[in-house]
Amino acid sequence: MGQVKNMVWDKAVEFLSKVEDEITTGTITKEEAIKKLNETNYNIAMEGINSSDDVEEWVDLQLKVKEKKIKEAIEYAQKLKEVEKAGLQ
Repeated sequence: MGQVKNMVWDKAVEFLSKVEDEITTGTITKEEAIKKLNETNYNIAMEGINSSDDVEEWVDLQLKVKEKKIKEAIEYAQKLKEVEKAGLQ
């Protein structure tokens, strides 16, 4: 029985990872991600996603992570420009 539970759990985690990647790369929108999670046959409840509210909260969290990564990349690029500019003077 434990092997089946682990397999089901692994499949749910794999599915969530795929959706997370699609969100963070901009492949799918928030609405598409929510629909995908609400309609899945994978047991995402094993990861604590038990309701539509949980789904939306999880998607929002992934979007915040994406936003943070974008901000960090912009800040890094700005610092590189400053270093290049200082090095040229």
